[in-house]
Amino acid sequence: MDREKEIKERLSAVMEQRFEENAKRMEKYYHVHKKETDQDFYERITLLFDRVLEMQGRNTEKQAGYLRLASLQSGAVTKTCEYQLAVYDQNGYLDKEPCFVYWHPAHILRNVAGDLESFTQLIKKQMIRVRGYETDPIYSSYIRRHDQLAEDYFQAMVPEIVTMEKFREIRQADGFEIRSGAYGEVGRLLYKNRPE
Repeated sequence: MDREKEIKERLSAVMEQRFEENAKRMEKYYHVHKKETDQDFYERITLLFDRVLEMQGRNTEKQAGYLRLASLQSGAVTKTCEYQLAVYDQNGYLDKEPCFVYWHPAHILRNVAGDLESFTQLIKKQMIRVRGYETDPIYSSYIRRHDQLAEDYFQAMVPEIVTMEKFREIRQADGFEIRSGAYGEVGRLLYKNRPE
């Protein structure tokens, strides 16, 4: 058995249990700290909309085609777990002048760093000379499981986003969409503006 597979097998049950515990803790934390959590999100999305409106003021032809929440592979590698909130024109990722901000949802990711440290300590007690390159792919997949929680939060916020005054001020193309998913992928459709 290769070492990466052995490490994964030794950690999988612990990681699954920890993820389930985290999901429950996150839900409780969110209910207690809903105001602060939502405020952090609104600050980030408002900053994004301000940048879009500023850019559209300079470029009167520019129309928004997409608002996206994207999980970043670099976030899993660096263990920063950031997400990108971005507005693109109709060209999507090929937009030459996208507007974006980074969002770090503390209520979702507050336990991840501690989990990874405890997984490292656990596996080092069971196996000798475990290197970072052996555990990084396993840890990245653990972090990626949290992406779904961030996407679910974003989806729950969409009805409030589309009623924001700054959102309505943005020039939007017919068929404007809100999506979430991994950076570079089509992602999940959460909202589509229907032409009148």
